[in-house]
Amino acid sequence: MSRDGLEQGHHRIVHRLPKDAIVLCGAGVSRDSGLPDGQEMAAVAFEQVWAGTRVYTPDAADAVREALRWPASGEPKLRLELILDLMAREIPPVVLAGVYTAVLKAQPCLAHFALPAAAIPIVTTNQDELVEDAARRLGVTVDVLYLHGRASKPASIVTMLSQYIDGLPKDQLDSCASVSQAASWWYLAIAGGTST
Repeated sequence: MSRDGLEQGHHRIVHRLPKDAIVLCGAGVSRDSGLPDGQEMAAVAFEQVWAGTRVYTPDAADAVREALRWPASGEPKLRLELILDLMAREIPPVVLAGVYTAVLKAQPCLAHFALPAAAIPIVTTNQDELVEDAARRLGVTVDVLYLHGRASKPASIVTMLSQYIDGLPKDQLDSCASVSQAASWWYLAIAGGTST
């Protein structure tokens, strides 16, 4: 499908959402801004830690790289949530969360502009703040709940398996409870799963 076709399709979908809708979106929304999905972010995080610390042997580093790759079918053996947890045994979690600052230089893409234009709440697993950036550029406000924290606030990042087990911070839980009163949830875009 052409870019024009994608833009028209995206516009039709977003503007047909019920007014009581909430959009749940993930890394797929930010792919056109050149940002990595979760699995690619896991590889970036590992390589940054490896380059800066060398806390793992070369053989262990090669095994991690292999486990992070998407196989021809199925799922990778190692996911972002787990690799961050494993690395947190050697490196402080707030340092690991710093890998997300890489998303701060990205520019909003079409999806980021379409979402605030729809004037509905957004719940995202992304740490980038491109929807809010697009809203500012459009001169509108948007209600965004960041389930996994924000890149501009590394201490807010929630992506390690142990953090999921511990549960979301109370303020995020309270926000989820108030937002979830909407009658219909819509999921926009897909995170990961490519084998290219």
